[in-house]
Amino acid sequence: MANAVDSTELRTRIQNASASDPIINLTAATTYSVTTLGKLTSRNPSPVPFSGYTIQSSQPLTPPAAGGASASFTRKFSNTRIYQQNIDGPYSPGLIKDVELTYTTGTDALLSATTGNFSLSNVRFSGNHSGWANNGNKYLSLTSFNPAAPLNVPLSLTNVSVTISGQAGFNGTTGGSAFLHSWNNNGPVSITNSNFDESGFASTLNLLGTGASPSGSYTITNNSFNRSTDPARRTVRPEGNRLENVNAVLSRNIFTQGSYLDLYGNISGITLGAASTTNTFNVIANGYGIRVTAPNPGAAPTLLGTNVFNVAAGGLPLKYVDATPNTGYALTGGTITVDGTTFSSLIAGGQAGDSISGTANADWINGDDGADNISGGGGNDSILGGAGNDTIEGGAGNDTLNGGTGIDTLSYASSSAAVSVNLQTGITGGDAAGDSISLFENLAGGSNADTLTGNNADNTIFGNSGDDTIDGLAGNDSLLGGAGLDSIIGGAGLDTLDGGDGNDNLNGGDGADYLYGDLGNDTLTGGAANDRFYFNTALNATTNLDTITDFSNSGANTDKIYLSSSIFTGLPLGTLAAADFGTAAAVGADVVASGGGLYFAAGGAATLAGYTQFATLTSVPPNPISRTDFIVY
Repeated sequence: MANAVDSTELRTRIQNASASDPIINLTAATTYSVTTLGKLTSRNPSPVPFSGYTIQSSQPLTPPAAGGASASFTRKFSNTRIYQQNIDGPYSPGLIKDVELTYTTGTDALLSATTGNFSLSNVRFSGNHSGWANNGNKYLSLTSFNPAAPLNVPLSLTNVSVTISGQAGFNGTTGGSAFLHSWNNNGPVSITNSNFDESGFASTLNLLGTGASPSGSYTITNNSFNRSTDPARRTVRPEGNRLENVNAVLSRNIFTQGSYLDLYGNISGITLGAASTTNTFNVIANGYGIRVTAPNPGAAPTLLGTNVFNVAAGGLPLKYVDATPNTGYALTGGTITVDGTTFSSLIAGGQAGDSISGTANADWINGDDGADNISGGGGNDSILGGAGNDTIEGGAGNDTLNGGTGIDTLSYASSSAAVSVNLQTGITGGDAAGDSISLFENLAGGSNADTLTGNNADNTIFGNSGDDTIDGLAGNDSLLGGAGLDSIIGGAGLDTLDGGDGNDNLNGGDGADYLYGDLGNDTLTGGAANDRFYFNTALNATTNLDTITDFSNSGANTDKIYLSSSIFTGLPLGTLAAADFGTAAAVGADVVASGGGLYFAAGGAATLAGYTQFATLTSVPPNPISRTDFIVY
């Protein structure tokens, strides 16, 4: 501060200072570190109109590397309160350079401007603080709370380093405790070649325009934003680097160790990247690279150049916050890479059930919470269902498909050729070849002859049309063949097998299984344990006659035959009544077991010709067939 000791105004201030007011002790000839710098604040109703001050070291400092840590500084201002009086337009050009501003626990440190120009270069902020979790204006503020009276303060930050730590249990609040607050400021703001450690803040930036359309002009280039170099503080905080209703261009920046972009309101004025430049987002576990919170009137941000996302397990390049069903948000443009794979767009659903469709190109899609229906479209997509019971169809291309938590369905319903999919091994073939699959409980085929295999969970597998082969493996599975000549194996567990239309082959395997042949001449094998064979479709001895290969009515293999009361009319519910059963044709004997055949005629008939055969038993059961082998439901 040139000639500071010769300033009449400053001398007056020093003479009038109270014991608690730090005093400027700096001249152009100073060669030692200054320990205190301060002035009375604007609490004085008639501040002395200082003018022309520059807070500057007497020796130039080596600037920090672009986006990196600052070099060692030779001038320090400790426990400083620098207020509007000595950096704002009426009193000073607002230039701070080549210094280190050090703050310690319990002190108030604030750079604030409401008019004029504001420039900081080669400045390091260091130290620590505590108890500031809810105060957003402790360090650098260009703020107007009156939407009708915006500021017009140009700000330049160049080669600035922030290494201020906060209390270990620090939690930021919405809109609070950012290093830089620029609210309702229409002056151009430039932040370049700087390094920000956010361990003492909720974030570095809180940039807000109060109008419906984006305002201001922010250029944020070649900076490093670090949540914390301390792993204990490298957590996902509720507030990121917030940009709301502003015009901003961000290029050649690095967000790492938990730092992220937090976008609110009308974000159509935001541009991520520039030609031949790269933004890098290193996302921690359970964190985000970019979070967008609804509502977002206006267009999406513009993506240019390259935006790189390196994502730890459980992290997301894009998070969308919206509890409205059937919503989603997409970022498209430039080159987007996630863990080395290039995508044309990032698409994220909200926290309710959404219907999301990808493009013809390679998309990264996250359904997030809720029961989502996601279709990737063309291209080599990466789809994450997230929480909720999701249905995911990758579409064409070699897709990476992850159901996430919940009971999720992997669908190939739109495949133009047969697929082979094994949920247990993750191996895919046919029209599904090239897909990488994980964390799915259910599976759906298409209209061709598919081979569908479950895993050891409780699967629901639907073959749809085509002559499908379905194997549930272990677990209590529901296996539905659909139309076509299907082969269905239940495997271990209490399985439900439904052949659908066509002449199907059903094998329950181990466990007490439920077998529905449905329409067609089906072959039913219960396997071990107490199985149930269901007859619930219109009887036809030519086109709907099922064969039971292993009916048993003794011991651990006591099977039952279930007759639908809507088909087998006139029968009371429950175990078949004695009067309604016979081993030979007779009036009153509605159900007849004779010669391995099972027959029905409402009210009975004098001869078997008056009955309709609905099943054939190819093995002789341990005990003769009796009425107790039948249940009417």
